[in-house]
Amino acid sequence: KQKEGTGSFVTEFCVRQASRRGLGTKDSPIVLSDHDLNEILVDIDEAHISLAGARACKFMHDLLNWPGVTEAIQNSGGWGKVETYAKMFVGDGLEHASTEEAFWTLLEDIDAFILRLDKDVAYTSKIEQACQDRLRLIWT
Repeated sequence: KQKEGTGSFVTEFCVRQASRRGLGTKDSPIVLSDHDLNEILVDIDEAHISLAGARACKFMHDLLNWPGVTEAIQNSGGWGKVETYAKMFVGDGLEHASTEEAFWTLLEDIDAFILRLDKDVAYTSKIEQACQDRLRLIWT
């Protein structure tokens, strides 16, 4: 499910029927078919991807707002070189070379990136909690 916020985020996790049924308990286990098991594994993988993204957003936000980091960056010359190289990289279309290279577009304007992190961190914390809650429900 998609929800509008500062961007589009998945807001529901582990929604396949087998995941909603869960695995049962030790005293009352649920017997899974191969299809059920595959559904649960896909849901778990998708939830872990979203969980990693939410945690990465929080990590970057906390890192860039850590006391002394801004001053240390300014004292070492600022973000100018990073932004320049990112603009060159993107200008040559290299951010499309592979999915791992797409992040370069974020580094073209560090102030905008930090502002985006500031806006998204509260929402991604909610996503992290929703992810963890749904993953716990599979095991109960």
